[in-house]
Amino acid sequence: MGLFGGSKQRETVMDTVVLKQGTQIPLTNVSPDFIQRARRDYPRQPKIGHVVPVAVGLKQGRITVWFDGHPVAEMGQRESAWYMDEFQALARRGKLGLTDAYVKWDGSKSPHALALNYGKNAAFGGGII
Repeated sequence: MGLFGGSKQRETVMDTVVLKQGTQIPLTNVSPDFIQRARRDYPRQPKIGHVVPVAVGLKQGRITVWFDGHPVAEMGQRESAWYMDEFQALARRGKLGLTDAYVKWDGSKSPHALALNYGKNAAFGGGII
């Protein structure tokens, strides 16, 4: 209990689970600040790009990528349909998934991506959880 009977503000902490990886799922609405920071702070790996550890979860019904506690990207609509059931299951449990984001180098023909197991209804093909 804080001074004068008030409680201290505590940071919200969520449980996490490491997600299964298998392929690169394209990201949309990627923050330019996140791209710049990834290219500056994380070494580039050949054919992959800058590998950045991120959290993934639901925010307002969209699969969202989080870095340093801030939303930095979203999964595209088509790909979201493949993974929505599993991310809803994680959200019901109050968990976020942990995986890697691949930030591509300037001039790359490939989109920035998220490392996840691949497939429609991913839960039935090995899943991500």
